[in-house]
Amino acid sequence: EAVYRQLGDIKVQVLAQEGQVAAKETVLVKASGNARVLLAGERTALNIMQRLSGVASLRTNMSKR
Repeated sequence: EAVYRQLGDIKVQVLAQEGQVAAKETVLVKASGNARVLLAGERTALNIMQRLSGVASLRTNMSKR
């Protein structure tokens, strides 16, 4: 959300709760609005989500030990 808030008027719908374990290929977020703005923020938003997901997975795996 924060990425798109900086770029323009984009509607972001978060579909998963923070801390929720999501199955493979689960849709976590939907965004709609101007295509230029969506594409401008897409890579940054995806990178942030991938990084945070990796940190959460690592933490979960370490806590199981």
